[in-house]
Amino acid sequence: MSKASADASLTSCTIPLGSIQIKEMTTGINWKILVPFVLTPTLALGLFIPVYLKIQVSGEVPENEILIPLGVFGTLGLWLILTVILRAKKIHFTDSRLKINRLFSLKTFEYDRSDIVTWDITGHMNQWDNYKILQFKTKDNNVHSVVSYELTKFEELCKWISKTRAPKEKIGIWNFVVAEYGISFLTAFIIIVGLLVELTLK
Repeated sequence: MSKASADASLTSCTIPLGSIQIKEMTTGINWKILVPFVLTPTLALGLFIPVYLKIQVSGEVPENEILIPLGVFGTLGLWLILTVILRAKKIHFTDSRLKINRLFSLKTFEYDRSDIVTWDITGHMNQWDNYKILQFKTKDNNVHSVVSYELTKFEELCKWISKTRAPKEKIGIWNFVVAEYGISFLTAFIIIVGLLVELTLK
C-alpha cells in the first residue's frame, strides 16, 4: 500500500454512510488504552512513590542524579493519570441524539445533529499502531475529541458525525494536544516539582 492510500484510509470513516441505520449505541473502553494509560502510570508511580517516601523518611537531601529520574517518573505517571481523569468518557448515541458523559468530572453534554458546527478526522501512523482522532465543534463552543484506540464503536461514531449537515473542516491537532494533554501535563509537572523541591529544603 502506498503512503497516499494509507493516509487516505486513516482519515476516512470505514463504514459507508448509507450502510446501516444507527438505533442506539454506547461506547466502551478499548483494550488498547490499557497499556499507555493504566500500565505505564502504574509502573512509573510504582517507582516514584517508594523512592520518594524513603528519601522523605531519611531526611537526607538527594543528589540531582536521583532527583531528575525521580521527577521524570513522577511527572509521567501523574500526567497519564490526570489525563485519564480529564478525558475518560462514555458516549451514548441514537440516530438523532448524542450524549457524552465525562466519567470523573461528572459533566454531561447532549447534542442533536444540528448542534454539530464542524468536524474533522486526522490519521496518524507510528511503529506501534495506526490511529485516528475525531474532533468536532458544537454550538456551545466546545471542541470534543475521540481517539480510535480509547473507545469502541469509534467507526459508528465517525459515521454519526459525518451524517450531520456540519462541514468537514480542519480543526487543528494543536487544539487537541493542548486541551487534552497540555493542562494535565502542566499540573503534574508543578505538583511533582513541588514535592521534589520540598525534599531539598530539609
